Amino acid sequence: MCRVLFRAFAGLALLVMSMAPVRADEAGSEGDSAQVVLKAEPADPGPDFRSRFAAALDTQIQRTKGGADERDAAWLAQLRSFYGSREGAPVWVTSKGWNGRAKAAIAEMANAADWGLDPAAFEIPQLPANAPVEELASAELGLSRATVKYAFHARGGRIDPSSLSLWLDRTEDPVYATAVMIGIISNADGAAALRAMHPPYPEFELLREAYVAMREEIQHPKQPDPAGILAMGPSIKLGTWHPDVLVVRHKLQVPAEDGFQSKFDEKLADALHDYLSERKVRARWGRIDDKARAVLNRPPPPPKKEDLQRLLANMERWRWLPRDLGAFHIWNNLPEMETRIVEQGEVIHQERIIIGQPDTQTPVFSERMSQIVFQPEWGVPPSIKVNDLLPKLQAGDYDVLKRRNMRILGLSGKELRPTRFKWNKVDIRDIGIYQRSGSSNPLGRVKFLFPNKHHVYMHDTNNRALFKSSWRLYSHGCVRVRDPERLAVMLLARDKGWDKETVEKLLANSKTPNNKIKLDRPFPVHTVYFTMVPGDDRTIVKYDDMYGHDRRVIQALSGVPAVKIAAADPARSQLREIDEAAPPVRRRASRDGDDD
Repeated sequence: MCRVLFRAFAGLALLVMSMAPVRADEAGSEGDSAQVVLKAEPADPGPDFRSRFAAALDTQIQRTKGGADERDAAWLAQLRSFYGSREGAPVWVTSKGWNGRAKAAIAEMANAADWGLDPAAFEIPQLPANAPVEELASAELGLSRATVKYAFHARGGRIDPSSLSLWLDRTEDPVYATAVMIGIISNADGAAALRAMHPPYPEFELLREAYVAMREEIQHPKQPDPAGILAMGPSIKLGTWHPDVLVVRHKLQVPAEDGFQSKFDEKLADALHDYLSERKVRARWGRIDDKARAVLNRPPPPPKKEDLQRLLANMERWRWLPRDLGAFHIWNNLPEMETRIVEQGEVIHQERIIIGQPDTQTPVFSERMSQIVFQPEWGVPPSIKVNDLLPKLQAGDYDVLKRRNMRILGLSGKELRPTRFKWNKVDIRDIGIYQRSGSSNPLGRVKFLFPNKHHVYMHDTNNRALFKSSWRLYSHGCVRVRDPERLAVMLLARDKGWDKETVEKLLANSKTPNNKIKLDRPFPVHTVYFTMVPGDDRTIVKYDDMYGHDRRVIQALSGVPAVKIAAADPARSQLREIDEAAPPVRRRASRDGDDD
């Protein structure tokens, strides 16, 4: 998945590069994509129109900046720079009205709902034919502003996820008006230029297609197929051959061996019983009677509005990801409770994981794995320090650390005695407390570090029996991996060319605690939250919204204020509880530990 990064310096570089003359017939040809025509053909050949339009456009930009907010004002300044480099040449208008690029872009914005966006968010100016130059300039600026806003929404800017939950992050991808407009003039098709602003992943497109189809089906429910209507008649018993069995088998999508499609077998009887039970209909097992026929003849129920909203929420979360996931990356989808190694779009390794409990969730974010640590020590997290260790230390139980194989390390790395601290006055969150490696260490024998503000990572565990459960929410936030040895072997083989035996020796060397292996090429790690996932057959697989993130995003997209949604954020509640339990002292530089 190639990424086109629009950064300010890139936009300026393109501006400089494009000042060289480029013929119009060369600008759109393959092989010349690096060059961009900024000095496009003027709307009219006359210099008088060009100069009047440029002056009117600059006046319009300056006037609009006066009532703009900080972000919009920055975009207006960038648009002024963009048009200044073109000597005011328009992108969207001619002296007679909208040009072809503008008409295509306006039509595409009208279809924004097909991409999960709100068409009403993009204010499209009206432009009558043969309008005066001032109206042309106003329309030009209005459409450019709508285009920049469209790019902002397409890249996930309409919601700040961290304002909903502190356990939701978004990869920063700033939108620069200059870069957006360069992308527009680089593409003769205004609609295609807008579509390119959306996430470039195939999974996003499959979700979008499902969203469009589901929205259409809700608006226009499907009607039963006349050929599939079952006529009322005698009861068909198990083992009977009958033409109606073919219809029932097709409706319930229950295959049979060639030559046996018309036989009412036990497999079809089970499927029919399940179908009727789901619809709260009590019927005898192994019978196709008139009660069953009446239910089977009903029109298919329309999709649930909730599923449509959840599709939209999942599409929005795809917008929060980096536009380049990495040719080789690690993918932890929390609702699936599975980790994958993905190489060139193909899954080459998949395994079960254990994730955070609902009140100690695993955060959603992207970072780069930089180290693998064998025989790791465990940095005790703030919640355990405050709620578990602090009361005991305040009561004078200084041996609590020794009993748990823990120690205090100062900023220099020197071990400190617990008796040197006045536990009623210090903030224990600032003190580095670590559990030594060993059989009781919750990290097991290996951890995978990708530095992040949440202090979470992937690691082994000393309680692997929990992986047998289908509901694997047991951790304090970190991701526990069922087969960390295999994961370490695969990553170190790719990064350093080490074989399995070399890695196994490192794992077996218990005499070297915290044996850190720095990766030469850090791997992207994406810890994501997708409850609607396209399957291999393009159907959408649904997973539980165990953390409530679907609900949060749906509320935000519906206009519920972020502050109201955040009021129920368990991450914020946890911070408040820890702050209230900690001594009321001024905090020093953070020495927060790690979650397990």
